[in-house]
Amino acid sequence: MKRIKYFIFATTVLVSFFTASEDIELYVGDKKVQFDTKPQVLIIFDNSASMNQKITTVEGYKSDIIYPVVSSFDNSLNEDFVYFTIGSGVDDELPRTDKNSDTKRFNSPVNGCDAARKSLETYGFYTGFIREHQFKGSTGSWVELQENSGASTIAALDCLDDVIAKDGKNSQMSLKIGGKTYTSPDSILQGVPKNGATKSKNDFYSGSATLTEAQLDSAANVFSGGQVVTLYHPNYLRWYHAENKKTVELARLEVAQEAITTVLNATPIVDFGLMIFNLDFPYEGDRDGGRIIANFGQVNTDIISKVASIEAETNTPLCETLTEAFRFFSGRSVKYAFEDTNCYQRECGSFSYTGNTPLMMRQPCPAQAMFPHLRKDAAVMHTLF
Repeated sequence: MKRIKYFIFATTVLVSFFTASEDIELYVGDKKVQFDTKPQVLIIFDNSASMNQKITTVEGYKSDIIYPVVSSFDNSLNEDFVYFTIGSGVDDELPRTDKNSDTKRFNSPVNGCDAARKSLETYGFYTGFIREHQFKGSTGSWVELQENSGASTIAALDCLDDVIAKDGKNSQMSLKIGGKTYTSPDSILQGVPKNGATKSKNDFYSGSATLTEAQLDSAANVFSGGQVVTLYHPNYLRWYHAENKKTVELARLEVAQEAITTVLNATPIVDFGLMIFNLDFPYEGDRDGGRIIANFGQVNTDIISKVASIEAETNTPLCETLTEAFRFFSGRSVKYAFEDTNCYQRECGSFSYTGNTPLMMRQPCPAQAMFPHLRKDAAVMHTLF
């Protein structure tokens, strides 16, 4: 399989949770993902002192709050639907729960994607590569979701993230086949997707939660090509489309941390890295640039911990930090990351600053202080408030 072929530098203005959930589709792209290869996104997190400024912003989505209906339409409080958008278009309006003409939805029990189900329940949305199963004649195949699928036309649905995670449980899935209702403990709904099912057997899953490498490789090929899909919980859409949203006063840092944490949790298909600014003080050229604090390949929970520990205390050497990001992707040597040293009151005046050891300095020998040449192309995402 070919590798993802894109390399993007992007400045994303994250003014609320709205763009955090939508813009990530741009970085995943409409590309094929290898079974062992994820799209890579480097987040440059703004940790400058201005992030301590308080702002009034819309309160983020809370899954434990049942948001009110946006109209009197009957579907508005129907929690059995999952809605979706296809592709990475930024101008497409999110689906509405109060429009019966909006066919981009399906019944929740047909969802065999455990990664999506968990994300929907907690964060309200999920972004990944999705397929639905269809029969053409007597032979079945897993195909891309159709824009006009409608609530009752999708027979079964699954995702690449479960294949990568080697998860074949398909929890809480329930399908009616040939007049009989099957649930996820039944072998017919266990395993990972496979093409070539026969209508008489309905063997469109591998048949067991215990998976072989051959089954995983075959399932990965099911997701070859196609566009990224974002799924939405109806409660999230009611929050999103509400006319009178609750506002809160928070520091820009808190808003950024919550937004990025949500994206990290709801987009497991992406391999994230994390970068922040050096102090860039007190004189021009002092402690310039930025540094990688979480490399690609780390689990998202570890990156989330690092996001939570970020403090707003630097200037904004964005140009030099982007230069360092370029050097990181191109396999060149470190230029600015080593420069973030301690700054005591005799030099910094009213405050003291503890320099941070960049990720690459932990490596054992000087020869390895070069950025490793990455095997995959990637994107840069800058959080700016």
